[in-house]
Amino acid sequence: MEIVCEGCSTKLNVPDEKIPEGQRVSIKCPKCQHKVVIDPSERASPDMTPHMGDLDEPLAVMDESGAGEDLGGDALESYGEDENLALVLDPDAQNRNRIKAVLDELGYRSLMDEDAKSALKKMRLHAFDVVSLSDGFDQVPVEESPVTTYINRLSMSIRRRMFLMLISGRFKTMDRLTAFAMSANLVVNENDVNRLDRIVGMAISDNKKFYKVFTDTLKEMGRA
Repeated sequence: MEIVCEGCSTKLNVPDEKIPEGQRVSIKCPKCQHKVVIDPSERASPDMTPHMGDLDEPLAVMDESGAGEDLGGDALESYGEDENLALVLDPDAQNRNRIKAVLDELGYRSLMDEDAKSALKKMRLHAFDVVSLSDGFDQVPVEESPVTTYINRLSMSIRRRMFLMLISGRFKTMDRLTAFAMSANLVVNENDVNRLDRIVGMAISDNKKFYKVFTDTLKEMGRA
């Protein structure tokens, strides 16, 4: 949605889907630092997908008293409209770098995190095309992760645009029944991370083909 800073009249664009439902939020104007409050009742149509512009200040969730949770200034970075974003969440630094390298090679701009709270901040503010979540991230199994809970509560219009990959020593790589049961697009055994480049590219391609007719129909109807 588009808002106007009351301090300097600068127009700011914030993705409508990134504003928590039913809560007011505030941002600091990057030009004059004036705090701008966004009321959910003024939100734009969910079909609109405005560009976020160059905001680089924290977005805070506010309660009725005006207190709020800082969502982190580093999470509110600006990315190009045509960039494909990926989020890599793995407790092991070596594995994170391996997964990131594979996704970077596939043309994604990969971000990494080490805890769920920070990851959720990013997911509230950016539409990730790929999310890779590994067992033990933030010391919890993938099925109990707040990241998994957040993704499972997304509206279908947003969820179908996201490719979710779950990695665990308990999974058999590319087991479709397990992936379906976990509401994931792909499951990978942790021992196969070293050959992830031969797995992920094919799985993402298959997923795009699966939704191609559906997305093409939406585009023809002007809803995508």
